[in-house]
Amino acid sequence: MTIARERERLAHDDADASKVLRVGIVGLGYVGSSLAEAFVAVGHTVRGFDVDPDRRHAARARVRARGASGRFAAVATAAGLDGCDVFIIAVPTPTIDGRPELRFVRDASRSVGAAIGPGALVVVESTVAPGTTRTLCLPILEAVSGMTAGTDFLLAFSPERVNPGDALHSVRSVVKVVAGYDSASAQAAAALYGQIAPVHLAPSLEVAELAKLVENTQRDVNIALMNEVARLCGALGMDWSDVLDAARTKWNFADFSPGLVGGHCIAEDPYYLLAAARSNGVALPTVAAARETNATRAEDIADAVASLQPDPAGGPVLIHGRTYKADVADTRNAGAEQLRAALARRGYAVVIADPLTDDPLEYETTLAALRAAPVEVALVTVVHRDERGTLEAELLNSVREHGTIIDLTGLLSAARLPGLHLRHDG
Repeated sequence: MTIARERERLAHDDADASKVLRVGIVGLGYVGSSLAEAFVAVGHTVRGFDVDPDRRHAARARVRARGASGRFAAVATAAGLDGCDVFIIAVPTPTIDGRPELRFVRDASRSVGAAIGPGALVVVESTVAPGTTRTLCLPILEAVSGMTAGTDFLLAFSPERVNPGDALHSVRSVVKVVAGYDSASAQAAAALYGQIAPVHLAPSLEVAELAKLVENTQRDVNIALMNEVARLCGALGMDWSDVLDAARTKWNFADFSPGLVGGHCIAEDPYYLLAAARSNGVALPTVAAARETNATRAEDIADAVASLQPDPAGGPVLIHGRTYKADVADTRNAGAEQLRAALARRGYAVVIADPLTDDPLEYETTLAALRAAPVEVALVTVVHRDERGTLEAELLNSVREHGTIIDLTGLLSAARLPGLHLRHDG
């Protein structure tokens, strides 16, 4: 088959869900494994490459649970991707001290470049600054493969929108933004993703890249506003949850709450936006200020703890919730670690407990130790679904009489915590 005919097949025939494609995915984290499950579900075969054996095992288990393990293979080397029709790059793009770290994207581009053949479609899903697919991934792919994008292979960008722990907004239900290096690339990517989700075709790679950053930066800015409101409520002697309950009665109120911003998206993506702005001579003061507000939120809460328990020698501080959000066992950039570090800088020892991440025996041992020696102050960063309605009873055994619980979730009930002080302001 000629390259031109192969490009035409990828660009136009993929809309036929009966045609089985070989989809290679680089990165089997929450994005890659979700995509693997979705593409296997519509009949394609998938090979997922990840150097982490735990992620490979988890991806296999996830696909096996759908009864389609025969169409999925998790491989330990990039060579296992040879022969695929489609290659999807879904590796992390973290930051280091607020600076974008793209080494995983570079490595993934090299791996794909070594595996692609004529007519293949390459899609970047990793969150990157506008221009990255064109100026970073494209040159690597061409240099390693010896082929030319738009002539020998197709190239597209489609930002991930997976929301871990959210069954309502899954890969299959959330619109996929898609953009291509050229028209044929865009058509091929739209046809591919159209089999698993609704598609919005963006006019350029850069538009799609920037759209993802804007989505999460918007959330960061709104949370920063609420964190500043919480700070003011504390100074005024008010409970921010009462204020927001009143504000929510207006039909067009944007419903955000104060909190510690963690995880791999909202706490990271604004830095990519800021880096893009700096490199183009543009100032984004609102974005920068919001990021600073949220990045220092743990320090404000640690100061509140110090005011409640001035002597660090008075015993450890309990943090309930190790994950960055409820019902997800992911601890990356989690608020608990931010708080632990802030409290440690002030000399406080910290006990962290989370039934979702801790070994059951370890969790019960921690609770038993707290029952024997309750703490003066407890911080609640996350309440998982299975704990709602029962966590208060556990905290009554873990916090001294007349001690204080700082609830950063707004989900605890003061009525179910007799003898303790419940605060939300941090």
